[in-house]
Amino acid sequence: VLGEVADVEPSDETVLLPAMLLRFTHHTINSELAFGHDHENCQESIMKLFDGFFRGHADPREIEPLHVFKHVGPDGNTALFSRNNRRLIACLLFQAVRRT
Repeated sequence: VLGEVADVEPSDETVLLPAMLLRFTHHTINSELAFGHDHENCQESIMKLFDGFFRGHADPREIEPLHVFKHVGPDGNTALFSRNNRRLIACLLFQAVRRT
C-alpha cells in the first residue's frame, strides 16, 4: 500500500486505513496527553480514548474521521498525514496491541 500513496486522490468519502500508514503533522503532543481546548473532549486524556477502544466501549470506526492529506514529507517521500495527532495516537496504540 505504501508504494501506492502517490496515486491516492483527494476524496470527501470516509476511507478506512490502517493507522500505521499515517504520519503526524507535529513532532510532539501536549505533555499531559490531553485533547486541546478546541475539542469536544477538552483536556480529557488520550489514554482514556485508547482504553475505551481496548475495552470495547468505543470503536475506532465510529469516532470522528481523521483529517488526512497527502504531502511530501521532510524525507522527500509522499505520505499520508493526519491533522488529528491526538486521535491518531489513540488509534496507533490500539492497533499496536490488537494487531487487527
